[in-house]
Amino acid sequence: TGLEVQCCNGHAVLEQSTDRNWHHICRASATTVPSTAAPPVVTASNASALAPGPVATCTTEGGDPWSTGSQVQCCHGTQAKLEEFDGDWRYICRASASAAVTTAAPAVATGTAAPVPAAATAKSGGEGLVKMNILNWNVHWTNKDTQAMAGVIKESNPDIVGLCEFTASLEDMAAALSAATGRNFAVQPGRGSWQGYGTDILYDQGKWEALEGGVQKVSCPGTSGGDRAANWAVLRDLAHGKLVITGGVHLSYCEGGCDSTHECELGVLYDNLDQMRSKYPNAAIVWMGDLNRGMSTTIMQN
Repeated sequence: TGLEVQCCNGHAVLEQSTDRNWHHICRASATTVPSTAAPPVVTASNASALAPGPVATCTTEGGDPWSTGSQVQCCHGTQAKLEEFDGDWRYICRASASAAVTTAAPAVATGTAAPVPAAATAKSGGEGLVKMNILNWNVHWTNKDTQAMAGVIKESNPDIVGLCEFTASLEDMAAALSAATGRNFAVQPGRGSWQGYGTDILYDQGKWEALEGGVQKVSCPGTSGGDRAANWAVLRDLAHGKLVITGGVHLSYCEGGCDSTHECELGVLYDNLDQMRSKYPNAAIVWMGDLNRGMSTTIMQN
């Protein structure tokens, strides 16, 4: 949520997940803090807690309640709030009545934003935590039933949609999504005519303003099954002014893999995302698309 919600039973422990990100996890009180816990950070507010002698019973305002590797509750009248410092995320005890200045956190694999650092929500301008619900779907190139697709998409209630292998009318898709969800969906800027199999982007105009976008044909040595395309869009959250760059590509299918072809196809998308990032350096980036490869393959690992 961006603010601390106390564990129901037991206590929160700092742990490192398989993706090497740090998370605070509620564990039973009998559980030993894992050896992967981050080393204590000595600050003015916690030095006495780390030094020999009595253990601090609470963390004072401006201190990190997790500096010891296990939680030390914020003192009365303060509350732990998630803040970013030079790209690192940490909880800081702040006065309960003060406004939290937080940048939006990145999205998780489910397509919703979570209050931990990674790469998915906007980080520039404005205050408050921006939550996004993002859906990416390979609809199959023969599927042109926009109303049926809208009926499926509405169940996830997304405000940004990426569609791979979409060959029907995007304007009809936006209209069908708007009718099905009661929201106001629009097609990404710069889409123009069909350039190949990419990731067409639609967004809710009630939540986002489109600043720019585009699509580029992708045709590399080894590209198969028709031309590919790289799509991208820069969106600004209307409530807080935060920015997100999103885009995707649908790579060729190669049985057994074709790393050089995939690297070439991905390179076109990366070039365009990098151009947008140079113009909007504080924006978060949300990657969508269909790689046609498993997570353990070379192209995914690289």
